[in-house]
Amino acid sequence: MAVEYYTPGVYIEEVSSGSKPMTAAPTNVVGFLGETRKGVLNKPILITSWEQYFNHFVGYTLTEKMTPRGVPEKDINGNIVMEDTPFDKVTDLDWGVYVFFANGGAKCHVVSVNIITDNSDKLDTLKKRYPNTNDLTEQSKRQRKDCNREKAW
Repeated sequence: MAVEYYTPGVYIEEVSSGSKPMTAAPTNVVGFLGETRKGVLNKPILITSWEQYFNHFVGYTLTEKMTPRGVPEKDINGNIVMEDTPFDKVTDLDWGVYVFFANGGAKCHVVSVNIITDNSDKLDTLKKRYPNTNDLTEQSKRQRKDCNREKAW
C-alpha cells in the first residue's frame, strides 16, 4: 500500500532489510604460525606472556657448565656438571612473539607447524665426508644456468 504525502518536502522511510548488524569482536588478538623447537604441532595455544611462550615453544638444552677459565666444571666425584641453558638459535617466530609482547601485546595464539632440531653435528659430518663441496656447488650453478636458458626458449 502506497503512502500519500500531502505536503512537498523530504521524507524518510525506514525499510527493514532483514539483516542484523555485526556484533563487536576483539581485534587485539594475534595469531602466529611458525617453526618451534618443541610443542604440540598444528594446534593453537593461547599465550599471554613471553615467559609462557618460552616454556611452551623454546625451552632449554642440557649443556656442560663452564668455569670462568673456559673449562667444564666438575663436582666432588669428578663428574662434569650439566646445566640448563636456553637454545642459542632464534627463529623468526621467536622474534615476532618477543617483539609483540615487548610492544605491549596482551595475548596471542601460536601454532607450531614444524619442530626444529639441531643438525649442526650432521652438517659437520657431511662436510668431512664431502670436502670438495665447493666443486659441487659450482657444478650445480652451471646446471641451473643451462636449465634456465632452455626454459627461456
